[in-house]
Amino acid sequence: METLNLLLANLDVVLGVLLAILSLASLIVSGTRTPDPSSKLGKAYRVLEWLALTFGRAKETGKPSPASPTNPAAK
Repeated sequence: METLNLLLANLDVVLGVLLAILSLASLIVSGTRTPDPSSKLGKAYRVLEWLALTFGRAKETGKPSPASPTNPAAK
């Protein structure tokens, strides 16, 4: 009960921190390329995607990706 009262008393601070985390994660995800999912960086990036609420197909643009060494099928 005491924890709930503490959260309710500081609701503006709690929401501010949550929105700051969401905004920062969105900025990082939108400004970086997606790393290989099997690497450590890829696993951390997946957590960032969830924090930024960009999961599922949220990042798909409908445009074919350019050919690259990591995507040989897009030639």
